[in-house]
Amino acid sequence: MNNVFHIFAAVSKAECDLWVKGLRYLSHDTITSTYPLVLERWLWKEFNEMAGERSNITLKDIRTFLPQVNCQIAKQRVKKAFQEVDSRKPDELSFDDFASLYHILIHDDNARKTSIAIII
Repeated sequence: MNNVFHIFAAVSKAECDLWVKGLRYLSHDTITSTYPLVLERWLWKEFNEMAGERSNITLKDIRTFLPQVNCQIAKQRVKKAFQEVDSRKPDELSFDDFASLYHILIHDDNARKTSIAIII
């Protein structure tokens, strides 16, 4: 496990107290979050990394993403599932469509048979 350190500076005790309070809240929220909430946050993080400045992602983005999370699914299955959820803009997915695609690919019995593992 990598150790991560952050250094914060405050100009007053009141500001310092706000930082401490906020960090404690975030820490507590992270520890007590339910699995669905943790998964949704992770999906948001991954979606935003793929999209960058764009508001949608493409099939190419998905094909790059899957191996990064140690998931191997046949290209045709990925393309078919992508087309199933591609509801708004042709050849691009919004976050909601991406989340649906993730759930289809991960929870579909046929897709899971060709999947090695999903690591979050």
